[in-house]
Amino acid sequence: MKGKKIMKSVLIIAAILAVVAGGVAVLRNNGGSGDRYSIEYGNKGLYNGAKDSYKAGQTVTLRFPYVATDTSYGFYLNGVPIDKTYSDMGGYKLTFVMPPYDAKLECVTRNDMAYVRPEEEITESLLYEYYKGTALATDGKSETYTIALYSISETDSDGNTEGRSEIRVSKTNVDGTTEENVYDAKRYGSYECDEVAKEYYMHGWDTMKNTISETGMIVRVKFNTATGYITVSNGCMPENGREGMNKIRAILEGYINQ
Repeated sequence: MKGKKIMKSVLIIAAILAVVAGGVAVLRNNGGSGDRYSIEYGNKGLYNGAKDSYKAGQTVTLRFPYVATDTSYGFYLNGVPIDKTYSDMGGYKLTFVMPPYDAKLECVTRNDMAYVRPEEEITESLLYEYYKGTALATDGKSETYTIALYSISETDSDGNTEGRSEIRVSKTNVDGTTEENVYDAKRYGSYECDEVAKEYYMHGWDTMKNTISETGMIVRVKFNTATGYITVSNGCMPENGREGMNKIRAILEGYINQ
């Protein structure tokens, strides 16, 4: 009798362990491994089919039905434009691939019926800036190098607008002397740099969990998106982070005097 009771207890314990293990497996399949990332909508109710999180690499499709005839709409994931097409059910269909970090989906609108009186003006916008500086020496001096791409827009009183690009390079030498130069970059835009930023997922470096950092120098890239500026640095970057930042530096330097 005692032997049967012991055998029965062993079977019960084994069954409990199996249930617990199954529960752990379910938890892991539901994102416990950390491969799901949250997405912020601002107003989640505006997007049909929206979920709070998705797996990295998953293709996400949403519908934005609230479209006015006198308004233009742009949609951005962490400041990067995403594809939109007209939906057969009304409104726009949005499609994007979920990156391996938390993301923010934004809708930017513009009233197409508003009239803006043209004025003579010159505006400039920083598109990309690469900066590198060594650590401060004992005397407080260090070397720095900055190369930046600006978009320049000139509008006359008739509303005619001309655009061009400009490269600005500044250096501070260890002896404290500085050098500054401006180059006409013709009509170059930021497309090539934008492709590098997307390739290396620069828009989400500040939310990455597995990052590396470098000491002895500061390297950073600042760039403009439709929803504001983003600055990334070697203080928090993936293993191939410097490779991506060096590509942007090479592109900017290639625009000088072309």
